[in-house]
Amino acid sequence: MISLVDEVKDELEKMIYKEETLESRIRAFCFAKVKGFKKTRNFITAIEARMDSEERSKYSDIIWEIHQRMMRSETALLKK
Repeated sequence: MISLVDEVKDELEKMIYKEETLESRIRAFCFAKVKGFKKTRNFITAIEARMDSEERSKYSDIIWEIHQRMMRSETALLKK
């Protein structure tokens, strides 16, 4: 999961830095974010399909931590 998050983060950076203006960088960020969401959603859905409720409960804590990591990364990228 962490590898997937890192992959999405790298895609965000590549798409943003191809652009020259602030407006086009923000647009690229939004587009890449939606694309990355679709990719991670499919991955998470596949994982959760085989879990019972106890496993999902444990897994939700891990997902929350990974989500927080991604948010910190995106915040740093947007500030830059």
